[in-house]
Amino acid sequence: MTQLQQLQDLLADGSVWRSSKLRSLGIRPQAIANALKAGQICQVSKGFYYRTDAGVDPEFASLVAACHRMPQGVACLLSAAHLTGLADRVPEQPWIALPANAHGSTARGQAGRLLRWTYDGAFEAGIVERRIGGASIKLTGPARTVVDLVRYGRHLGGLEPAADATRRFVASGGAFADVATIAMQLRVPEETLRRLETLRVVMAAT
Repeated sequence: MTQLQQLQDLLADGSVWRSSKLRSLGIRPQAIANALKAGQICQVSKGFYYRTDAGVDPEFASLVAACHRMPQGVACLLSAAHLTGLADRVPEQPWIALPANAHGSTARGQAGRLLRWTYDGAFEAGIVERRIGGASIKLTGPARTVVDLVRYGRHLGGLEPAADATRRFVASGGAFADVATIAMQLRVPEETLRRLETLRVVMAAT
């Protein structure tokens, strides 16, 4: 098997691979460069590649690369909403939450949308782990994502994403009690609690 064939096999499942990992498997940089020049693979950001014909959304690949670069990060807000089925559209830039002292790297030459979470339970309550695109990624689960979309509505231009995500959450069988539990665990501001309660009442009436 040639190195090109090996490279294509590794990326066939839509996974995003780091060049250092490919090199550790014996694939030389020249083989990567040749595949890139031939249009057989794409570079999502410096050192990260995926197969052109694997049906990978570039924005999705950008998120995977960002999570590779920032292992302490958690996919959140619009990125988490897409990954958990609470939104259809992949955001143009990945939304990643990081601890205050963690280094924020880049994705596709851009900083992405980085949040710094410093409050208690931020990286525990409602956080799940999923294997996506050949990597294990931490993200907010559906109930936590609803809470965060409400809490950070100002970053999203309002509460429309939160309302849409809440509708999908409830329609898929999600329990609003889980949303309330996470909100209490995180001790969210009173304003967030009021908005969550408004959403709960609206959803119950529809």
